[in-house]
Amino acid sequence: MRPELKWLLLLLGLNLWGLSTWAQLSSLPPPELITDRQGLPQGFVPGIVQDPQGFIWMATRDGLCRYDGNRFKVFRPKLDTRPSSWFLI
Repeated sequence: MRPELKWLLLLLGLNLWGLSTWAQLSSLPPPELITDRQGLPQGFVPGIVQDPQGFIWMATRDGLCRYDGNRFKVFRPKLDTRPSSWFLI
């Protein structure tokens, strides 16, 4: 068999194999854009993390926010304490 034909068959086989691994349907829900209209105290969110209970925690300049999928609970620093930038997480 000619070398060109071997390469052609190899490339054809790899392409057909690649079609079988085409994108599968995702079981994840579509992403949701959360803004201040939904209750986020500020639009700038430099940090996001999810805890083992499923809550989404967001760091904003206005405080720490906990999102349960429906509502926000905002935790703000007390006014008589040091600025939050003095603490490292």
